[in-house]
Amino acid sequence: MPSDRLWKRFSAILITAIVAASIIAAGVAVYRRQAAISLSDRVELAIDYDQVLRSAQALNYHPVDLLRDLKAAGLTTLIVRERRLQEVKDYGEASVLDGSELAALALAGRTGGVYEALKANGLYRPWYTYILTGDQTRATRYHDAVARRLGSERVGWFQTGTTSVVIVHGVTREEGPADPKTGKPPLELTTLAGYAAEDFAAARAVGLRVVPVLANDGYPGPVGIELIFAQLQADAGGAVAAVLFDEDQVLGYPRATAATVNRLNRLGWAVGVASGRRPAGLKGVVAGVGYRALKVSQVTPDARLEDNLLKAKDRGYRMLVVAPFMYPQADANELRGLARGFTLDIHDGLSRAGFVTGQANPIGPVGLPRPLPFLVGFGVLAALWLLVEEFWPGLEGWRLPWLVASGLLAFGLLAGGPALSRLAATWAAVLAWAAAVIYPTWGVLIMLRLLLHRRFRPNLWGGIGLAATITALSVAGGTVVTALLASPTYVLELSIFRGVKAAFVLPLALVAAGYLVYTAPAGRVFPRLAEVARRELTFGDGVWLALAGLLGLVYLGRSGNTPSLPVTRAESRLRVVLDRILSARPRTKEFLIGQPAALLLGLRPWPRRVMTLALALLATIGQVSVVNSFAHLHTPYPLSLVRSLNGLVLGLVVGLGLAAVAGLIPGARDERARGGSERP
Repeated sequence: MPSDRLWKRFSAILITAIVAASIIAAGVAVYRRQAAISLSDRVELAIDYDQVLRSAQALNYHPVDLLRDLKAAGLTTLIVRERRLQEVKDYGEASVLDGSELAALALAGRTGGVYEALKANGLYRPWYTYILTGDQTRATRYHDAVARRLGSERVGWFQTGTTSVVIVHGVTREEGPADPKTGKPPLELTTLAGYAAEDFAAARAVGLRVVPVLANDGYPGPVGIELIFAQLQADAGGAVAAVLFDEDQVLGYPRATAATVNRLNRLGWAVGVASGRRPAGLKGVVAGVGYRALKVSQVTPDARLEDNLLKAKDRGYRMLVVAPFMYPQADANELRGLARGFTLDIHDGLSRAGFVTGQANPIGPVGLPRPLPFLVGFGVLAALWLLVEEFWPGLEGWRLPWLVASGLLAFGLLAGGPALSRLAATWAAVLAWAAAVIYPTWGVLIMLRLLLHRRFRPNLWGGIGLAATITALSVAGGTVVTALLASPTYVLELSIFRGVKAAFVLPLALVAAGYLVYTAPAGRVFPRLAEVARRELTFGDGVWLALAGLLGLVYLGRSGNTPSLPVTRAESRLRVVLDRILSARPRTKEFLIGQPAALLLGLRPWPRRVMTLALALLATIGQVSVVNSFAHLHTPYPLSLVRSLNGLVLGLVVGLGLAAVAGLIPGARDERARGGSERP
């Protein structure tokens, strides 16, 4: 009926318009996201002062001299930690002894009467720890730091002559005598003893910024946290602009993180998010400071320079912590020179890549207009219906009910309030995963249907156009994924894109299922599938299945957030070459497999349909890889876009080369040969 045809045409236009509006909205959202989290061209080169102190002791150099060497090579920042009792002891700043050790030294006459004075005043216990120093300022720092961590009731003070003694109720090592009240040693040499004033003085002497590390040792409450920040302000002055958190918990976790957040907000300090370290409570603190954060990663001499630089170029790290003292066979002077040379190499490599060393700009919050997430999510659900129709034609009458339901579901992305916002974030992650599956699959299926139904004329330009068209649709899918997961938590890698392996496999299964639908007679899909399952396998079939299984294992092993298969040496060398030539290295699966297969798929008609299926599956691998590039949300969007375009261009070049070698390109000479054989 005319009305039915009119409805089908109108509904097709409507649902396509919704998908197009979704992609446009995703582009706007990505633009806003990129503007908000735009990573500047400034990178901080930092070093952990503990490494400097230990290396200075081993090399017999003054630590400030080592810092001056590294500052001349490009170092900008010094990471400063609170001293632990073990380090106070190792660096010779004070004697740290438990009661048993103090008594043993007294027998040898090496305590200067301190043991006797303590015993006479009733302050000696075998299970106590004693910090002895002739510097009253240091002793005061140790006393106050331990009191902040363990409570003032656990710390005492004793002065005998010129020796100040800090008394801590507890022992310093597991094999020491236990506290008779608890039966356990409640104190270890890892207990913190405050920041050392000379650490900040060293940074000032060399002209370095300071990044203090905040540890949660002893679980200080709001008052203790205030005192810790007060000490930092007094010692570091205006040199601090960012902090890091140590070990497994942020400062104040679990009950006093609000105090840490409030102090950071008052001071305007940023939070460093270190690679591979996710202390408990970090996501909440980062959100509490309005995503005023920057990514931090270590660079070491045992990694290739290109890999170290990629952390700034590709992954958005804006504080690189150099660890240059990793040459165990070098002597003192050589090690000092190697450390300076490594730092200089990183600095010069960053300069060649367009970066400058200096105080990095933190990431900020992303504020998206409320309609944008709704439009993007609505379009994903509309695209899902179009994909469903590829498998079950004749469902046009259900388009309107689906669009109504999709609109209601898309409103879930606008939920407010803490609990509902978490649900909205989960729903956005689900839709992003769906987009990562839908868009690469949809593009390949459309082209496969046109080819199998002979509605597409294979030729050279047709092959190029096919590869470009399905890549454009995959880029649109990647843009949708980026827009739905626009939160800075993904850039900071506090959250990651989930379900990567499933998103790699499902499009291949859907394309294979689509091929079966397109080639089977009407109503014969499942009988056709049963026929294929009952077919006896030949030796050749077994070989092809084994090869496909091997390729599948490699494909899955190299996918996901933590690939299980390493990069081969040949591929590693190819990556280095491409990194040097191109601004963004394309993925191997795209320019060596997916894009050449897409070109060959549309280049000529293939007499065997199984060859068409094989090329379609290989093309799908490339398109999945395109979307997956954007799913690496820590990578800046423009870089992923350039990478995909480079993959398309380089893949077309590889595909044309393969076609030329195999004689698959139809040319004028072929036409003349066919024309010359015909006689009038």
